[in-house]
Amino acid sequence: MEENIYTEDEKELLGILEFLIHFHKTVEYENDEARAGGENIMKTFEAKKDEIINMVNKRFERLEKDNQAEGKDINSYYDEICTRCGFFSSYRPLQIVKDQKGYSFYEFYCPKCQKNFVAEFPFDDHEKLACMDAYIVMVSKKDKYGKAMIDHPNVPREVFDKFLKSTEAFREGIRKYDESKAAMIAFDGQCQKVVKQNLEVYRPIKKRIVANFFKTDIN
Repeated sequence: MEENIYTEDEKELLGILEFLIHFHKTVEYENDEARAGGENIMKTFEAKKDEIINMVNKRFERLEKDNQAEGKDINSYYDEICTRCGFFSSYRPLQIVKDQKGYSFYEFYCPKCQKNFVAEFPFDDHEKLACMDAYIVMVSKKDKYGKAMIDHPNVPREVFDKFLKSTEAFREGIRKYDESKAAMIAFDGQCQKVVKQNLEVYRPIKKRIVANFFKTDIN
């Protein structure tokens, strides 16, 4: 496991559990009955350690999955159409610019027309969806059933219908992502609660062992 995926509380808890496991592996018992009891206690500590590691792994995997889904990186390349000359290519952003609404866009350089251009939509998914919805409102009107119908002379119906369909698919993707992220936040909160509860249990045990290790035999 990578060290930086653990919180400070998780590191402390795992350190305590490793100490307790090592202690019960190395301590000398007076008899077989005491040894069997110690081994059972050690197995409890090992199971708790595995539980915490699996919990952290699950959180890390979900976080990695969500980060990949976002995929927003100014150092990456993006397939875009130059809004000045229409040249399609993979571009690397020059910088981030904001419009009057505060939406964030990537600015690119087009090698064909040799001019800078701003992406058609913001790179933030929620801002992009807001712009897509605004475009639909701008070029359409609603029929008596509330369905958007094309109402612009320069936008073919087929193009509008395709855009409408892709917007709804994009909206559904955002909804699923937001639900997944909310679940991850809730899961992380539960993880921290479990860790703190276990620290309250195992800190005193370690403290007692450290205080009495050289004073009292373990039976």
